[in-house]
Amino acid sequence: MNKQGLGIGAVLLGVFLWGSPGMAQSVNPALEEVLRDLTADPDLTGLRLAPPIPPRPDWQVIVDSQYLSISNPRFENIRTESDSLLLGTVALNGSPQISPDAQLLINLGATLARFGREKESDFNRVNGSVGINWNFDPTSFVRLDVQGQHIQSVSLGTKFFSDVAVQFRLGQRQQLPEKVSFTYFYQVRANFADPDTLNRVGHSLNAGFGIPLADQVSATVNYRFLISNYTIVNRRDIEHEISADLRYQLSPNFILRGFTTYVNNSSTDNQFTFDSFAYGLGFNASLSLN
Repeated sequence: MNKQGLGIGAVLLGVFLWGSPGMAQSVNPALEEVLRDLTADPDLTGLRLAPPIPPRPDWQVIVDSQYLSISNPRFENIRTESDSLLLGTVALNGSPQISPDAQLLINLGATLARFGREKESDFNRVNGSVGINWNFDPTSFVRLDVQGQHIQSVSLGTKFFSDVAVQFRLGQRQQLPEKVSFTYFYQVRANFADPDTLNRVGHSLNAGFGIPLADQVSATVNYRFLISNYTIVNRRDIEHEISADLRYQLSPNFILRGFTTYVNNSSTDNQFTFDSFAYGLGFNASLSLN
């Protein structure tokens, strides 16, 4: 396996790589599943639960910067040296109301990813998604999204990987004492990838707490249990992920945050049975367009 495929696994977020067919076939099959959640989260951490309802206002431009360190950047059973990663993202998020109980969800974004050691793994990413969120009672919601993204190697100018995904969520939000929020949902996600050996269907149970700590400080703690069944190859993965996010609201439009995540993955393909620990800092700025 070449360094391009191995190094990009460090991004931790649900990515899809783009370029020549030959290059796509060399990509580490663990990549997309570990990178999969960058798409519609306005904070673009990829490490915590994306909120089921996007924040107001209806249209925002988001600028996000992250620096993270990862204990197992290649996401393989063989332990490798840790690596660092710098991510810079610009995104347009829309959540216009289409009925009293439903919102249209739109996201377009571009990300630059630069590694500390494996410079040949640096890449640029473009992504987009469209979906609908419907609150069918005061605490329950359903959400349907179609997402697509591609990534291109900086050094080679060719694609690493491409993907289109369809996902469905059904969940609830509850308000607990002391203004603590609790969100949980079931999600099914179908991925259609190039190479097609990464085609799969994933079922997950997700739960997250939002905890206010002070007027400008809050925290989130999240857990995900995921089972992924691959449709082209004989492979099944079982994954546990726990993450935490501490954020300081510098102003209504600026957020400083620290985050960490631990992933435990067991697979019928022992090459991708791994543990990984990551932590980092991020800065998020938003501009309302309405």
